[in-house]
Amino acid sequence: MEASGSYFLPEVFMVRCKLLTLISLAWASVLSLVHIQSHAESLTLRVVTEDSYPLQYVQDGQLIGPALELVEKVLVEAGVDYEVEVLPWARAYATAEVTPNTLIFSMARTTQREPLFHWIGAIMSLDYHFYGLKALYPKEKYTPDELRDARIGTILGSATYQHLIAENYENLYAVASPKLNFEKLLSKRIDIFPANELSFAISCTQFVQDCDQIRSLASIGVPATELYFAMSQSSNPELVKKIKAAYQTLIEEQRLADELSQIANIH
Repeated sequence: MEASGSYFLPEVFMVRCKLLTLISLAWASVLSLVHIQSHAESLTLRVVTEDSYPLQYVQDGQLIGPALELVEKVLVEAGVDYEVEVLPWARAYATAEVTPNTLIFSMARTTQREPLFHWIGAIMSLDYHFYGLKALYPKEKYTPDELRDARIGTILGSATYQHLIAENYENLYAVASPKLNFEKLLSKRIDIFPANELSFAISCTQFVQDCDQIRSLASIGVPATELYFAMSQSSNPELVKKIKAAYQTLIEEQRLADELSQIANIH
């Protein structure tokens, strides 16, 4: 009996040790999750964007616009503290790409950018074209290849900039804002520039006295069909989850209908 007892006691001890180890690991996981959730709740989200009429733009020193209203509504629903910064697009993009717990809008969702961000929700659809002066481009339509030798203005770091680089366009003149592209086109320092169709129509009325002198020349196959708001890939996972859930709730309950309708009907 003593031999039998001395044989089974170590086995029981080992089982208990394994059980205690599993309990310790489970408890550590719970504590880690609680810590992550607690940390997510205490964070102040950094929100970066550009001055880009009509979606989000600065007026009388304040950022306004339907895209801002949509994003803020989502963040309020998520119960997240946040601070909004208006930066040149290239700087806003670079900040969101490398800084944890940063949200950026309004950004074209492309294949190149897909793995770099957590994509929260769509803001509007996109349709990109090359635009130029009627006087210099009399043909009814052009192909993108016919425009390769033109001096092309573009926004540094934008989806169109990245697309044109990838397609080996060489005569690119990058600027910080759409307004500068209009100014350079009218002064003939560039020949054409790419823009989303809707954004062009609105921006032209803001920056140009006679928009009839500028026209669409060719459609561009930019691999982006929608503008999104997104978060840096290194962001707190619970924070990302919370904001995504808030967006889905608002979409399902149609509580973003007014903002999305306002954006869709901009003209």
